[in-house]
Amino acid sequence: MRNVKKTNIDKSNTRKDIRLAPSANLAPLAEILNSGFHIDISHDEPLLVQTASGFHLPLSLLSRYEASEIKDRACDQYVQSVLSGNEGIDQNRATLFFISRFCSHDGRTVLRPSVKGALRRTERNAGKRADARTSVARSIAV
Repeated sequence: MRNVKKTNIDKSNTRKDIRLAPSANLAPLAEILNSGFHIDISHDEPLLVQTASGFHLPLSLLSRYEASEIKDRACDQYVQSVLSGNEGIDQNRATLFFISRFCSHDGRTVLRPSVKGALRRTERNAGKRADARTSVARSIAV
């Protein structure tokens, strides 16, 4: 997050007024974040969708700073839904999970772990377990 200059945020009215670093997406993003939003993964690329109007913005157009702002707002949105007992708690949890993964992988969309990597880990661990069993059996036999 080098060379990112955060702007001053008006502490008195942070829910209604958000000021982000200058970007081409500033107006639509601020509009989306000032109301409820969720992530839609049913398209070719994930979209940030404003719940009220259906306005959407592709996540691939966002900078790291904007993605981290969305992550912070998604966390706030999830906590508010938990505290108020809203029905959209699962959707807010999924949005927070997805945007957190999106931020941690530097903008690469990662929905689930690689199957090949999981298979390699399983094979590698299976070999270690088999070696451990034979060494225990040898120590018992002696």
